[in-house]
Amino acid sequence: FMDCRPGADGKCNVTGHYTYLGPDGSVYGTGDKDVFKDAPNSRGGVMVGLGPTLIVDPPDPMGRWTLRAEIRDNVRGVTITIETPIVVDTPPTAAPAAT
Repeated sequence: FMDCRPGADGKCNVTGHYTYLGPDGSVYGTGDKDVFKDAPNSRGGVMVGLGPTLIVDPPDPMGRWTLRAEIRDNVRGVTITIETPIVVDTPPTAAPAAT
């Protein structure tokens, strides 16, 4: 993302609230994370390399999950919400070994 507004200290203050929705639309989990708390680069850009992690184990259902991210520029007071699908499917099984 671009153009976070630096505070009086010259640093941005961007946080995220993440929600995972299961295939049935129910909330599977939530979490909060600092996204960026540093000065923007010379072009106004912010590099983000860390994010939330989804771990799906049996008996969690297969299907189309959703990650909803509410990203907030706390200096500017603006929040954007984005969603992306995560398709969880049964992995293919290996062919039997030749005998």
